[in-house]
Amino acid sequence: KSLLIRKSVDLETLRRIQTFPLYKEGSYRGGLIVEAHEERIYPYDSLARRVIGYVKEQNRIGLENSFDSELHGRDGYEWRRVTDDGSWVRDLDSTSVQVQDGNDIRTTLNVDFQDIADKALRAQIDGDDDVRAGICIIMEAKTGAIRAMVNLSRGATPQTTLWERENLVLRQVGEQGSVMKTVTLLSLVEDGHVRTLEQTIPTNNGVVSGGYNQDVHILDYQRETGRRDISVMHGFEISSNYVFTYLAENYYGKNPQEMFDHIYSYRLGEAFDFDIPGLGTPVVNRPGTPSWSKTTLGTTAYGYSISVTPLHIATFYNGIANKGRMMKPYLVESVEKDGKVIRQFEPSALNASICSPATADTVTRALRAVVNTGTATRLKSAKLSVAGKTGTARVVLSADERGGSRDPYSDAYGRKKFQGTFVGFFPADPEHDPKYTILVTVYSYPSHRNFYGGTKPALAVREIVDKIYALDDTWRPELRPTAKVPEMTEEK
Repeated sequence: KSLLIRKSVDLETLRRIQTFPLYKEGSYRGGLIVEAHEERIYPYDSLARRVIGYVKEQNRIGLENSFDSELHGRDGYEWRRVTDDGSWVRDLDSTSVQVQDGNDIRTTLNVDFQDIADKALRAQIDGDDDVRAGICIIMEAKTGAIRAMVNLSRGATPQTTLWERENLVLRQVGEQGSVMKTVTLLSLVEDGHVRTLEQTIPTNNGVVSGGYNQDVHILDYQRETGRRDISVMHGFEISSNYVFTYLAENYYGKNPQEMFDHIYSYRLGEAFDFDIPGLGTPVVNRPGTPSWSKTTLGTTAYGYSISVTPLHIATFYNGIANKGRMMKPYLVESVEKDGKVIRQFEPSALNASICSPATADTVTRALRAVVNTGTATRLKSAKLSVAGKTGTARVVLSADERGGSRDPYSDAYGRKKFQGTFVGFFPADPEHDPKYTILVTVYSYPSHRNFYGGTKPALAVREIVDKIYALDDTWRPELRPTAKVPEMTEEK
């Protein structure tokens, strides 16, 4: 029989054990049997775990899975024979194959950005038992290179630890809420329907005919201002569903496909190729599909009736930050061998022009207004100027979660699952081109609380922006001398 001495020892510990008198004679004389287990060591522990991934038997995820053939290398072998004294030596008369090391891959991830984003997100959600998960993406505007991707989630109950359990950035297909109003605004401006953000529409007590729900926030606006019209800019700042339903019906109602053509040109209707498999496929209830109804156009305009992934949303906003050129997001810069690049991955465009630079500038002005005077004012004090949009969306519950409720968004106790998002880019001032696009989303368990994009997500973004600012002196003003140093004279 064999006696288990120790499980999971590292190589250094094994070498110490092999010096003990009972074991130093090896497997056949001293009785020591060692079962080797090889695995890759992750110096940053769980940081970016769902992106880097791993390959363990049948469980294969992330870049480790996608590039396993590059990373794995080739096993070697040699024949051995027994000598007269019972020792094993290499059989020189037989062929052998040398071990071949695998290649290396260089990722686009910035470990400092990943660490900053991970900690900022944890700080907002770790102590809140109503929060199920939180994600963050940071993408380089000009290239599409992903500099950070965080996926933190709990299990079925709040008592479980936040961990990189699943890649929600890629796989969480769902209605995104008001962050999709930017999709509608970009289309309206590019088509010339909205020529200036100061353009006004009638308030109509917040009612669009045709079966749409009343937007009671418009009633508040009428009462507070005494006005019976509202500008497109202000409607965007306060994230009015009425304003965007009205605009969509007024300008695309006779030909809804015109707006959906824009949606597909923004690559919001398909799962594009990505370095990690599993990017979710959007669901678009366009004209001619079974789910199309007389209110689908308007609800799509403010972020429902269309389901996409967070990566799709970040990629779309990145196209605005890049003046209309939508770059393909990517995670791997190169494959290397012994420090030399053997395959380089260059940035590429998903769509060379989703809009004109002038349209991108107009929409960016609206996104800056959201931060300065709208629903994301918590970001107004960030170290770098930020342009972006908040969004709050109800999440469709499964049949088990509804517990008999007929409302797809509510369970039998009236609880709902929400997601709150902030997505935008920075810096967003006239002196600098935007360098990074950022998205943060927080997901709740079924709860009686609401989770808004302007609260936890915006606060996380502000901390991330401030710490990235501290890392890079590009944006900091040059220090100049402002005082005169007295002349020194020698004492006599």
